[in-house]
Amino acid sequence: MHNRQSVTPKELWKVLGDYDLWPIYALAMVFSIPQIPIKRYLTLTLRALEFTTTEINLLTIPASFLAGIMSIAISLVSEFFNEGLIIGILCQFWLLIMVIIEYTSVEKISPWGQYVLQLFVVGAPVPQPVLIGLCSRNSYSVRTRTISASLFNIVVQLSNIAGAYIYREDDNPLYKRGNRQLIGISLGVVALYVVSKTYYILRNRWKTQKWEKLSEEEKVAYLDRAEKENLGSRRLDFLFETGALALVWFAVVFSWDDKSIFGIPTPGHAVASAYDSSVTLGTFNDMEVDSYVTNIYDNAPVLGCYDLSYHGLLKVSPKHEILCDMKFIRARVLETEAYAALKDLEHKRLTEEEKIEKHWFTFYGSSVFLPDHDVHYLVRRVVFSGEGKANRPITSILVAQIYDKNWNELNGHFLNVLNPNTGKLQHHAFPQVLPIAVNWDRNSKYRGQEDPRVVLRRGRFGPDPLVMFNTLTQNNKLRRLFTISPFDQYKTVMYRTNAFKMQTTEKNWVPFFLKDDQESVHFVYSFNPLRVLNCSLDNGACDVLFELPHDFGMSSELRGATPMLNLPQAIPMADDKEIWVSFPRTRISDCGCSETMYRPMLMLFVREGTNFFAELLSSSIDFGLEVIPYTGDGLPCSSGQSVLIPNSIDNWEVTGSNGEDILSLTFSEADKSTSVVHIRGLYKYLSELDGYGGPEAEDEHNFQRILSDLHFDGKKTIENFKKVQSCALDAAKAYCKEYGVTRGEEDRLKNKEKEREIEEKRKKEEERKKKEEEKKKKEEEEKKKKEEEKKKKEEEEKKKKEEEEEEEKRLKELKKKLKELQEELEKQKDEVKDTKAK
Repeated sequence: MHNRQSVTPKELWKVLGDYDLWPIYALAMVFSIPQIPIKRYLTLTLRALEFTTTEINLLTIPASFLAGIMSIAISLVSEFFNEGLIIGILCQFWLLIMVIIEYTSVEKISPWGQYVLQLFVVGAPVPQPVLIGLCSRNSYSVRTRTISASLFNIVVQLSNIAGAYIYREDDNPLYKRGNRQLIGISLGVVALYVVSKTYYILRNRWKTQKWEKLSEEEKVAYLDRAEKENLGSRRLDFLFETGALALVWFAVVFSWDDKSIFGIPTPGHAVASAYDSSVTLGTFNDMEVDSYVTNIYDNAPVLGCYDLSYHGLLKVSPKHEILCDMKFIRARVLETEAYAALKDLEHKRLTEEEKIEKHWFTFYGSSVFLPDHDVHYLVRRVVFSGEGKANRPITSILVAQIYDKNWNELNGHFLNVLNPNTGKLQHHAFPQVLPIAVNWDRNSKYRGQEDPRVVLRRGRFGPDPLVMFNTLTQNNKLRRLFTISPFDQYKTVMYRTNAFKMQTTEKNWVPFFLKDDQESVHFVYSFNPLRVLNCSLDNGACDVLFELPHDFGMSSELRGATPMLNLPQAIPMADDKEIWVSFPRTRISDCGCSETMYRPMLMLFVREGTNFFAELLSSSIDFGLEVIPYTGDGLPCSSGQSVLIPNSIDNWEVTGSNGEDILSLTFSEADKSTSVVHIRGLYKYLSELDGYGGPEAEDEHNFQRILSDLHFDGKKTIENFKKVQSCALDAAKAYCKEYGVTRGEEDRLKNKEKEREIEEKRKKEEERKKKEEEKKKKEEEEKKKKEEEKKKKEEEEKKKKEEEEEEEKRLKELKKKLKELQEELEKQKDEVKDTKAK
């Protein structure tokens, strides 16, 4: 429904019958009655003090001013706590106290005391804007909201009429009976607030239970029916606003257990582990990892890659593909106003399953584990293509999902979360289409959001999963990096800097947080040159925090990384030092496996004061996988690209008293799937780190010494950091070549050679045909030219002949005329002769 669409009588009756809004209408009818009679007698009180009309008008200003201030204050308090009904109770208690004082002390209070009392009644906080806002939010749709707002105002006016008849002439002048009635009405209003609060909490609880009992197919069918029948606020997937204080209310009135209140974990009882006994991780296999460690001591000689190398063993689980119900996601997307028109671009004659297979695709999912809610929070990129090609999308959409600890999708589930910055209670239904502005049309391509990365921030009131993504700006010419905070009212920020000229396309920034600074986000903007940015989460302004000059002797094959994560447990570390783990990816061309290979690496990133460098880089890691070929057929290296991209570190924790740790990593293969693997023993791998131990230093790369000391030594550290990059990239290229030997590279090269030969033959054939066509064209042009010349000559001869005939005809006519003139002259001579003769 839009603002130019009329409301039919049937729709009006349907909205009036929306009983879920009746408690708010009932409150609108009575909440202001205790204030109205006393408010009407303010001017009479001032007249009794013998003030003039002008003075009375001036003395009413403080009451009006106080009322305005209170109205603004009560609205701000309500918005801050996301609470309406309990705030209304507090407002009612204010009036109740004033009325009780009026009732018990009316005979004792002086006229000036009466004025002050009435001043506080007239200036009392009125919850009308709070209630009308609650009415609007609980109306769900524009149709209901349009009528409910009007009906609310009508009921408020009726309450003004009712309030005018509380004080009567037979009760004058003390109005004892009227004040008793006002006290009773005030208590009744408080009770009505309690009933309304309880009703909406129970209603939400009932809806949630009903919704969760539905199967996935039933939920999809229900969403279609709800949209067609305009169920409005009665939809099971729509929860009413109850407010952040509903937690306390629910605990007091209904239920409390030792872990949560109405789905919100209680302090100290949050689920701490993602790997409890209910989780199935599979059988772990050995994975050898070769790394290179920055030499950080001056007394060591110039070292080669062998000297800087560190060999260790990790355990890795089988991959688990993170599946999604695209039918459910499609329904969510199409019911979103911004994307509803996509339905018109689907092939009309296809079934729903065929439409999904032809037009809807998904890849690249990034996740974090939310221990407070015991779920994995994942954001994936969903692609819609009108022509049915995933690499030619009209637009991309970011969809948030939640999964249980065994990575089963939880469709149609709700999370009750606290806004990480304000503490307001919010209800989130999943899957959830993130509300990000996008400018697309049926003729557009590559619009929407790409490359989502989720990084977890500690908010003041709880976890704050931030979603980093890149998208085109409003002019569709620049691609920039953005952040959206789904738990903080979808606050969206675009990052920018004036410190250097930004590229047309900005992507692959690596986010991380300092342990003592959660109010700004840091990025590794690039690895060559190594450039670290500090960016505001409020306005997106970025400053360069650290930068090394570009090394033109090195390639730039490190392209982005997973969001960086601190070590999983607190350990002794030097002051002003911090360490993160991340998985960068390499993009290497013509290295022995496909034309381009993408693979993850392991990185240990270090901050010492304002200096940053990589302490460790590994060679390429493939988790023991036979990577999906990009075309979907053949061996991993048999197509043009071999793509294995790390997306995010979902979780990393020490799981047992023996110090054993598990890290979960999400990744994408061939731009088609999103999967997760679990790595065991990474913390142990790092803690056993032991590198060059030359003659003058023992265990120089002992991990404990790396943590406990500050080692950054300007030029020396920078040179060794570059050396480590060089060694790791060389090893990655060697891995690429070795990986391709038995995985289709030879066949790919043969096929490529055949394709080259076929292409050459095709080109030769095209050249031959081109020459023949040119020859034929030339002959035709010459023939045409001769025919045109012949035709021209014939036309000229014809024209000449016509001119000769015309000249001959003209001469004949002249001769004829001359003869006629001669005859006429002879005739005249004869006449003259005859005349003379006569």
